[in-house]
Amino acid sequence: MTEENEDQFNAYKYFYSNFEITLNCNRTIRLENLKQRQTYSGVYEGAPWGRDRMEWWPEMLRKYAEEEHKCPAIIVDKRDFPLPVAEEHLDQYRWPLGKDRPYSKEFEPISLGPITCVARFECSEIVPNKPMRDGSELAVVWFQHDFAMPIDPVVMEKIKALEWDTYAENYDL
Repeated sequence: MTEENEDQFNAYKYFYSNFEITLNCNRTIRLENLKQRQTYSGVYEGAPWGRDRMEWWPEMLRKYAEEEHKCPAIIVDKRDFPLPVAEEHLDQYRWPLGKDRPYSKEFEPISLGPITCVARFECSEIVPNKPMRDGSELAVVWFQHDFAMPIDPVVMEKIKALEWDTYAENYDL
């Protein structure tokens, strides 16, 4: 490579290379959009934690992502995040309040990550065996402790392990 070529401006690298991820299957995807919000924003009553209360939450947020981006969406990570609630304070979080009331449930001091991340990725390669288009896309949902960037390393490994051809759909420009 000549010195002249090394100094030449590469618009693609400048604008996109910092937002690319190479998947384990050797496909390169590009982050096109990242939205983040507090996972439990808008929860007005009760403690938004415990496995029973968390069960439907991720799927609801996945469906929102699918509707918003008009492409398939998957959840790559919905780990339990332990909450630092001492045993002597757990009683105030039982529903109905008080452990001696009938039908009270025990809630584990766990939650989804406090931050919900929804990313839409694109790939210039199409998904085989699907209608021919200009590229492929997929929305990805995960929960992490802090706002990204960076993406939580555990989540990044799960994104890299995605079977893109299984979940992504082809799109038109």
